[in-house]
Amino acid sequence: MNSNVMHHLLKVFISIILFFSFPQPQVRVGEWKALTSPLDVRDVINLGDIIYGATKGGLLQIKNGVYTTFTTIEGLSGVDLSSIAVDNESNLWIGGESPFGFLQIYNPDQKASLASYDFGLTAILDIKIQETVAWVLFKDGQDTGIMKFIHGQGWEYRDSYRNYPEEAGAIHCFAVHDSTVIVGMTNGLYAGQVSENLKDPNRWSSLIPDLNLDITSMDLADELLVFTSKTRLFEYSMNGGSWNEIEFSYSLEDADDLLIGSNGYWFTDGNKLYRKTGSSDVLVEDRYELSRMTQQLGQTIAGLKTGLLFIDQSDNVSRLMFNAPVTGGFSAITVLDDGRLVGGSTHGVSIYSGEGWRNI
Repeated sequence: MNSNVMHHLLKVFISIILFFSFPQPQVRVGEWKALTSPLDVRDVINLGDIIYGATKGGLLQIKNGVYTTFTTIEGLSGVDLSSIAVDNESNLWIGGESPFGFLQIYNPDQKASLASYDFGLTAILDIKIQETVAWVLFKDGQDTGIMKFIHGQGWEYRDSYRNYPEEAGAIHCFAVHDSTVIVGMTNGLYAGQVSENLKDPNRWSSLIPDLNLDITSMDLADELLVFTSKTRLFEYSMNGGSWNEIEFSYSLEDADDLLIGSNGYWFTDGNKLYRKTGSSDVLVEDRYELSRMTQQLGQTIAGLKTGLLFIDQSDNVSRLMFNAPVTGGFSAITVLDDGRLVGGSTHGVSIYSGEGWRNI
């Protein structure tokens, strides 16, 4: 049996054991029923004053200072999540991590699934939504492509685009500007017009023919596209087609996860978090493994392997860690005579009681 499938079945099996074996009088209903770990935050967005995160252990919500984890018990199609976005009706679009690349539209207020799509994909890598059109970057085996959804009476799958110029390589990131889809490829920056047949690889053209670099991330604000290669940072004008490399005083090795913020360009490089403004280059943090970012009420919020990172306007940093097991994939479990649950994994031992989790 495939090792990924076996791992998934093991986690489901353990969850079932936890559900039925944990002593009922020891805990309150709803406190323990999933026992997943939302520590690994892959993507993060904000909807007003509420923060949502796509995590390895379900959908994370932080509302009024209280965090909640939504799992399959609350209607999710899976708990190993990779990406998240919000549409114009304030519903969440959730993408699954490898090997279960499902796509789901979810209402967190009603704890209800509005639609779920399983095309047998490996992973959902990113989601972009423009009013009545949604674009989804996916991975299918070794291939990557983009799906298109249209909103009429409801959201409907419309098409997928898997064919690109052979010399371009694979898609790593994308953005959508009006009727133009921009893709960051292994060998440069390419674009296609929505009005044309994007299934035809010849309909995709290089935006900067002289730039043959591996494009790792991008963000779009109004008419300005900002993007990274592994070692450099660039700007591109969607109006005039002009571009320039942005001078940066630090040496980069693996730039990624770019965000155009209200106070500069934010991006990661391994464990390093940088902010670029017109007058300064700032190394904000270098201690944690980072993922995607959002901004809310003047603060920048970044996903971590171990929680969330909050950075205020003065670059003061604080980390939020949730009371959770270090992993949701235990290789062995037992219940002690006093009712505590003990789970073991390659990360160590996690102990659960009525007061929460303790990791050793």
